[in-house]
Amino acid sequence: MRRRTRETILSKEDQTILLDVCKGYNEILTIYTLLYSGVRVSEFVHMEKSWVDFRRGVINIPESRPCRCTTRCRRVRIVKGKITKPANTWKVKTRKAIRKIYLVPELEPILKKYFRSHHSINEVVHTRTVAYHIVKKVAKKAGIKTLYPHSLRGTFATIMYEKGYKTLEIRDILGWESFETANLYMKSRMSKEEFHQKWLER
Repeated sequence: MRRRTRETILSKEDQTILLDVCKGYNEILTIYTLLYSGVRVSEFVHMEKSWVDFRRGVINIPESRPCRCTTRCRRVRIVKGKITKPANTWKVKTRKAIRKIYLVPELEPILKKYFRSHHSINEVVHTRTVAYHIVKKVAKKAGIKTLYPHSLRGTFATIMYEKGYKTLEIRDILGWESFETANLYMKSRMSKEEFHQKWLER
């Protein structure tokens, strides 16, 4: 059975501190995009201007795109004797990851500014490793001990949950295969008083 890793889900206070200490456009671009879109780090570094439809307010994550940026992209992926990813290609993790992500007000102006003068994210954030280093550097400035790009994805899921989005909606935006993954981030904030009130209403 695959072991799940523990992730740091940022509190609202830590989110504010993290955003406040971002300096330089690569830090702002990386932290805001990962925190306010829920994209996987591989999706982030491969994101192109053509993926973002500002008129409709969406990021369209495609199935694949040609890529020679890293060893992982250059390799052929073979599963059970079948080629699932050709060489020199980036491909989404699962079929569910082909999706639309709605742009939120915090992120839209940052991507608009960036894509006025750039064609793709990897012109500035060249690889996943670079993105990891940026997140680690900003987290250190914010006094957050352990933080990874995937932690920001999990934080985005928690933000959506706390704003009242349903598990199905969160699953589809994040591109998860199952509700089991979504439910890892859906922690009840119910107090003892709220519990008894709901119980007595039945």
